[in-house]
Order: sequence, then C-alpha cells, then structure tokens
Amino acid sequence: MTRPLPWSALLFVPWTELLAAGEASAQRAFEAREETARSIRLYTDRLIPGLLQVPGYARTVLAEAIRRYPVPGNDLEEAVTARTARQAVLTDPDTTVHAVVHEDALYQPVGQAGVMAVQMRHLTGLAAVPPVALRLGVLPRATGYHPALAGGGFIVYDEAVEQETTGGLLTLSDPAVVADCRQQHDVLAERAVYGSAAVELIGRARLHWEQAT
Repeated sequence: MTRPLPWSALLFVPWTELLAAGEASAQRAFEAREETARSIRLYTDRLIPGLLQVPGYARTVLAEAIRRYPVPGNDLEEAVTARTARQAVLTDPDTTVHAVVHEDALYQPVGQAGVMAVQMRHLTGLAAVPPVALRLGVLPRATGYHPALAGGGFIVYDEAVEQETTGGLLTLSDPAVVADCRQQHDVLAERAVYGSAAVELIGRARLHWEQAT
C-alpha cells in the first residue's frame, strides 16, 4: 500500500507569498537556511545555481521574477546584493556544498552573451580552484537517462528537500524522501565530471559565449 506523506512533511509556499515582502527579503530567507545547513547538495538542469551566479546573471534572473510578481518598490539591486552575499557559505569550513550543474545550463541564455561569458569565467575559476566548502561537478550532455533527471533541479539540505516549481517553492521533510533525494543526487554526482574535465566543458561554453559577444 502506498504510504501518503503527512501534511507536516509537505510545505508549499506560492511565489506570491514568498516574494510578498520583496525579492531581497526572499534572498535573505534563503541565506538563513544555508547558514544553518551543514550539507547542501544541489542539482540544476537549466540555470546556474544562485550560489554560483555572478551579479549580471543574478540581475537578469531576479528582474524577471520581480516583473512576474511585482511588489511595492523595486528592490532589484538590493536583491542582487543579497543573493551575492549568500555565497559566503562557500567559504564556510563547517559546511559542504556539492553542486552538480547539467551541461545544458551552461548554454541557456540568461541576459546578453557578455553576461554569459562572465558567468562561464566565474564557473571556470570555481571548478579549477574551488572554495573550501564547494565541490562543483558538471553533468555532461552525453550522460544517459536516469530517473534522477526526471524532476528537474532540487536542493537537499540536512533534513529537507527544496524544489522550485512554476507556482512556488516546495519543501519536503519526510525522512524517507530526503534520503531518496540524497541518493538521487549521489547518482548524478557519480556521473558528473570534476576538476580539469569540468573546466574543459565550461571552457567550451565560455568560448561559445565569447564568440557570440
């Protein structure tokens, strides 16, 4: 018999509610979650993770969110600063951040080609000489299908999983679900490439965007 998840293990917050106090406030809420986590495992398939974004890339992403969910005043620049500040967790020796980024995300246009070129240079540096808390892998396009790829991006914290949906942010805290998502991330991590191999894939994307400028 299928075991339904208890409502206490499910939390769904619509974007309209999450962003009601502004995008900068939402970024600070994410930062608070990251500061208390000892382990952050994330997988993204279309976008560069927020923790790895350069300001120009973040500005484009956040501007679209603000355009879709307007709030009183425009806190775009404050939100960009807040998102950038979240990257302090990458240098926290008490935290581990294991990011797996699908190669497709390196080619998804976000902003102008120049923004993408800067973002690729930043990722190259992170992959070549990662900060103390970061392990960065790139999942090659040639990787075969696995069920872990079916649900899109997700983040596994110590005791919860977060997934962004079209309508809002879904948080799952059922221990069995968290353990399963952790295993799914392990599968993707095993198929990803790191170090010089990751730098090579990112370098191809960087060349693509540099030639497009």
